[in-house]
Amino acid sequence: SMNTACNLKLPVVYLVEEQMYAAIKKQRPDLEVRSPLRFDTSRVQLIEIDRSIQNQPQTPLRLERGSGGIWTVGGESPEPAAADSGIISDLLSALSGLLVEESITADESTDGDYGLNNPKAVVKLGFTGDAKPNPLVLSFGEHYTQSAGDSSSGGEAKGQQTGRRIRQYYVRSGASPVVFRLKQRPM
Repeated sequence: SMNTACNLKLPVVYLVEEQMYAAIKKQRPDLEVRSPLRFDTSRVQLIEIDRSIQNQPQTPLRLERGSGGIWTVGGESPEPAAADSGIISDLLSALSGLLVEESITADESTDGDYGLNNPKAVVKLGFTGDAKPNPLVLSFGEHYTQSAGDSSSGGEAKGQQTGRRIRQYYVRSGASPVVFRLKQRPM
């Protein structure tokens, strides 16, 4: 009926002239933030999180959504343990809504600049249906960069540069050459 159609929550899109957009963006640079890795969280059936780093292998955490939408912690045991669906929902929302500040084209020779030669975590998501890519593999890296010097910071320790080290967070999807610098710590 007509009444039902009016109650739908549709996204609102505003069209603005380019000059107005440029003026708004100058005042609010955070509006440029985007989430290019967005996916349908309701279609995720499998989550595998591997936090192994270099010489410290760990067994990946495997979470599976069974019939009725019940999440379990998978593994070798014959009786999988129930998992907290609220925490998993929050995790999936965080992964789908990663806020990106910058896209960078990288290759194996520059992976170290983004901490992707030895990722802090690799998250594999398996989907139902015809989602592409399936599975979606996200590699997370972090890397320190030096900020510009600040003379008001007081005395310098011997051998230290002026400025401070800033931790940057990065993510790559699969084997893509594109690396995204994240706006904040991912998880």
